[in-house]
Amino acid sequence: MEKSKTNWHNQKVKIRQGDKETRRQGNVKKLILLFFCFLIILSSYHLIIVSSLQAKWPGAKFLSINPSIRASAMGDAFVAVADDASAVNLNPAGLAFLKQKEISIMYNTSFGLIDHGYLASAIPISKKLTSGGSLIYLNTKNEPIRDLYGNLTGKNLSYSGLAFTLPFAYKLASVFSAGTSFKLINDKLLDDSAISYAFDFGIMTKIYLGSGHWISAGIGAENLGKELRKDEPLPTIIRVIGIAHQWKGLKYTAEFDLNPYSSEDFFGKFGGEFWLTNRIAFRLGCQTQSSVPFRFGSGLGFKWKDYQLDYAWILYGILGNSHRMAITWRFGKERVVLEEKKRLPRKKFKFVPVEKRLNIAVAELSGKNVSAMDAAIVSDFLRVKLVNTQVFRVVEKDNMDKILDEQKFQASGCTTSECAVQMGKILNVQKIIVGTLSKLVGKYYISISFVDVETGEIETAETIKCESGDELIFGARELAERLAIEFSK
Repeated sequence: MEKSKTNWHNQKVKIRQGDKETRRQGNVKKLILLFFCFLIILSSYHLIIVSSLQAKWPGAKFLSINPSIRASAMGDAFVAVADDASAVNLNPAGLAFLKQKEISIMYNTSFGLIDHGYLASAIPISKKLTSGGSLIYLNTKNEPIRDLYGNLTGKNLSYSGLAFTLPFAYKLASVFSAGTSFKLINDKLLDDSAISYAFDFGIMTKIYLGSGHWISAGIGAENLGKELRKDEPLPTIIRVIGIAHQWKGLKYTAEFDLNPYSSEDFFGKFGGEFWLTNRIAFRLGCQTQSSVPFRFGSGLGFKWKDYQLDYAWILYGILGNSHRMAITWRFGKERVVLEEKKRLPRKKFKFVPVEKRLNIAVAELSGKNVSAMDAAIVSDFLRVKLVNTQVFRVVEKDNMDKILDEQKFQASGCTTSECAVQMGKILNVQKIIVGTLSKLVGKYYISISFVDVETGEIETAETIKCESGDELIFGARELAERLAIEFSK
C-alpha cells in the first residue's frame, strides 16, 4: 500500500511537471515571436536613421500631435493599451482586440489659432480580422506676414494638414496580434502643397493572469514613408516598448519612444486610468523628453449606454493650457474576445484524500476532422487537469499502454461504452473516460463520456466548445473541473 502511494505521488509530480512544461513551451514560443517582431521594428528604425542623415527637419508636424483624447490625458502612453478606435493611429494591432464597431469624433481649437479635428472608426470584419479608418486635419488661422521692419507684406501665413489612414489588424494567436495601416498625407504651407504616403506598424500581446489581472505589451512605428519634400522627411516615431497592467477598473501604463531625426529626443511616457464607477473615469499622465521638461495631462471619461464622452486638459508650459473633448459610439453585435473566455476562474470542489479517490483511466480521444496526434495531445491535457483536481487517481499513459499491449488490446478508436468497459476491466479501474475531439467550421469540440466499468453505464457526458486550438488546454481544464465537482460531492 505504501509503495502504491509512493508510485502515485511520483506519477502526480511527473504529470504536473509536464503541465508546467507545456505552458512554459507555449510562453517561450510567444516570447520568440514577440522578439522577432521587435527585431523587425529595430531594423526599420536603423533604415530610417541611415536614410535621414542629411535630413534637416521633418514636415507634416501635425502627425506628431496625438489625436486621442484618452491617450493625451494618459501622457500619450497608449501603445500597450490601444483599446479603442484611436488604435488606428497609435497601434493598429490593438484593433484586433476590440469587441464592437466604434466611431470616435474629436474637434478642438488650441491657443485661438489651431483647429484640430479627428474622426476614427474600427470595424471588426471577422473573429480575427479588423479594419476601419481615420481622418486627421489641422488648420491654422491666417496670420499677416510682416517684414523685418514690421511692415505688412500683403501675404498671410497659413498651414493645413490632412491625413487619411486605412488600417488592418489580424489576431495571429489568441493573445497576440499584428497590425499595419496605409496613410495618405497632404501638407500645405502658404502656397506650397505636398503629397506623400506612409505606413504604420504595430504588434501587441494581451494576457490574462487571473484574479482580474491583465498585462499587455506593444511596440510600433508610425509614419514610415516617402519624404514630403527634398530633405523634409515625415515625423517618424518609434514606439520602442509599452507595457500596461490592468486590474478591474484600474489601468496604468508606461511607454518609451524615439524620434529618429534627433539624437536628443527620447520620450518617456506614463499614464493611468481609473474607473470610479462603471460610468465615470479619471485619467492622469505625464511625459518627458530629453530636450523638453515634463508635460502633464489629466482628464475624465463618462459612459452612458453605448456612448462615451472623454475630456482632456493638457499643460503646454508657456503656451498655456489646452482643453480637448471627444465622443465615442460603440454599436453592433459583440464578438468574442478569446482571452476572456480562456482563463476561466477555477471552480470550487471538495478535496478528496488520496485513499478515497476514484481510480480512473482516460482512453485516447478519437479524432474527427483532426489528426490523431492532436487528439492524443488533448487526451494528455485532460489527464493532467484531472490529476490537478486532486479528486481522481489517473492511470499514467505509459503504464496504460504497457498493460494494454500485454493483453493485446486495440485501444485506438475506443469510443463506445462496451469498449470502455473492456478496457477498464483490463486496467482494473473503477471508471473510464472515452470521447472524441472534433473540428467543425473552425471550432473545436471535446466530447467525453464517463463510464462505470462495473455496470457499463454512462454516468455523465460533457461537451465543450473551443474557439481555437489555443483554447483546447483550457477546455480540458473546464471538463476536468466539471467532473471533479460532480464526483467530489
